[in-house]
Amino acid sequence: MLTQPPRHSATAAYQPKQKHVVLLVLALYLAPTLSARTLVVTHVFYPILSLLRWKKWEYLLRWNKDKPKMI
Repeated sequence: MLTQPPRHSATAAYQPKQKHVVLLVLALYLAPTLSARTLVVTHVFYPILSLLRWKKWEYLLRWNKDKPKMI
């Protein structure tokens, strides 16, 4: 008797960086009510955005510090 190969998850084909975006889109699509959708946005999307924004500022501050000074 032939056995079926194991099923892969929907997000298995994506890179780890893209996986949270896919999960967010799936969560927003599957959320039935507006309140659930708002909960997903405030608890998932905003923390990711703030983390990315913080990393960007951290990078810019470090770049400005290491930049040679113009006389």
